[in-house]
Amino acid sequence: MKHLYPLIIGIIFEIWISGCTEPVPPINSAIIQKLAPTMPAFFSVAQFMKILKEDGLDSASRYVNSALQVAPKNAALHFLNGFLYEEMERMGDKGKDALAGVAYKSAYMLDPSNSLGCYLYGSYKLRLGQYAEAQQFLTYSHVLNPKSIDTLYSLAYTSYYLRDLPVALSSIKRALELNPKIPEIQRAAAIIFSASGQEVPARRALAFYGQKVGVRSPSYLKVQERVDQWLNIAALAREKHSKCTPIPKINPTPENKEPESLFIDCYIVFIQEENYTLQGNNFLEQLSVAVNSGNALAGVQRSLKRETLTDATFPVTGEWKKSFSLGIDLSQATYSLNVANAQRRSVNLVARPTLSTVVSKPATFEDGLVYSAATEGSNGGALVNIPTGIIISITPRDVKMDDSVIMDVSLSASTFSAAPDAGIGISNQLIERTIGTVTSTVKVLMGQTIVIAGSNEVTTSSNENETPGLGSIPIIQYFFKQKTANQIRRNILYLVTVRRSIEKKPKSLPLLTPSQAQNLLKRTGFWALGEYTTLFYILQFLERSPIFADFRSGDLAEPVNTFYIMSLEDKLSNLARFLYF
Repeated sequence: MKHLYPLIIGIIFEIWISGCTEPVPPINSAIIQKLAPTMPAFFSVAQFMKILKEDGLDSASRYVNSALQVAPKNAALHFLNGFLYEEMERMGDKGKDALAGVAYKSAYMLDPSNSLGCYLYGSYKLRLGQYAEAQQFLTYSHVLNPKSIDTLYSLAYTSYYLRDLPVALSSIKRALELNPKIPEIQRAAAIIFSASGQEVPARRALAFYGQKVGVRSPSYLKVQERVDQWLNIAALAREKHSKCTPIPKINPTPENKEPESLFIDCYIVFIQEENYTLQGNNFLEQLSVAVNSGNALAGVQRSLKRETLTDATFPVTGEWKKSFSLGIDLSQATYSLNVANAQRRSVNLVARPTLSTVVSKPATFEDGLVYSAATEGSNGGALVNIPTGIIISITPRDVKMDDSVIMDVSLSASTFSAAPDAGIGISNQLIERTIGTVTSTVKVLMGQTIVIAGSNEVTTSSNENETPGLGSIPIIQYFFKQKTANQIRRNILYLVTVRRSIEKKPKSLPLLTPSQAQNLLKRTGFWALGEYTTLFYILQFLERSPIFADFRSGDLAEPVNTFYIMSLEDKLSNLARFLYF
């Protein structure tokens, strides 16, 4: 049996790996033809389908992301990217669901009139438990596509847990009209109707739910108990509504609260690259010989003669001889045959300090090294200090209601471009130090990363020398012509992110205050409910007695995003149906 365990584990591992990398089934060619007009002209849908079939989801996702680099404003590509990420998540590649949410939001921002984008992003926020944002996008989706049962149920679900009973009631009523045979809708209707004080439709929905799941099932008994509790609260609200006086509207007074505590993440990125290249060598310029002075001789020799006879006179004849001798010691001759050379030097500085402070109080951070060296001169000596590192000073001025922060920022960084040599005196070496400083006042949202400052600098220098004539002959020119080039590239970037040290809980709206979803549905004609109804008195009672506002997490069945569990072919088919360009 012991030998079977590794075998079983290996088989399970192989199945899991194959499940994550298995190519998806082939897609109908008709869907390919429908998708083609929605994509950019350079994007080949047929090629995408081929990659998807042969290489799997990862390669297809890389293909789509490459296309997004060229056409980032094409909504269809963002939808396609989101579908691929969801498919990866379903096949075991965890963490891709968040990327799908980003893709759907990008698609919505590019095409707000598309109900599919609103629904998918709203469903993503619902899965995260961010009901306020989910309600907003699901409301948009409902306005654009009023007959979607999935959208209506999700909207009722989020509205219920936001304690927004008017929108929850309106949504579940419309869902019942479209499809009353779904048990989850009848269950939600029983809860929401009873919470709204409508006993007859609540009992009717509860009875239908009992027929589907059985009146003795635990889920039915739980729903029945919750319906009775909500109806008792509604009866209590009706009993006391005559004694309820209107809630006075007063202007909120500013609270004397302590300054808010913040975390500030700073990012300093500095990169310097220096490239030096040498091509060819001027041999005559580099040649150096040494002459031995003892072997260098120079002289002049003169020889004169004249023949003398008694009867004739002859001229004087002779010759001059000049001599010069030079001794060269070849062992001392120097030359360079370096016809090609390349050097590269880089300096990288990446710092990510984090500061904690409160509003209106400065925070300072300093970190680095100090290079100390002694120098001497005719009049004495001195100690030289050369500091390097980072210095940060930040003062948050104010935190606004929209979670934006106004603050003063001062960032500076320095580093050695050419580090000093401890074995050489400081007066005999060149020390290079790169510095950068930025001071600014910025406004940034909580959790947002902004660029305070950035710079990209390129310095290029070149030199060329040659022997005339020889420097222009191919191949030979490498020995009689020299070219050098030196390029220095500096990049520096300063970024800041502000976070709360203590997470601020979002304030829930009063029950009687119309939500954004209510106002939108009223304005578009999708919802009209009188203000002075039984529901109004229930909301007023719950507002005055919050202990009875018991919206429990298990009351409604969690919505199932049918689009999420569709096959990739069905998703692409829906995409081709929804997009209009």
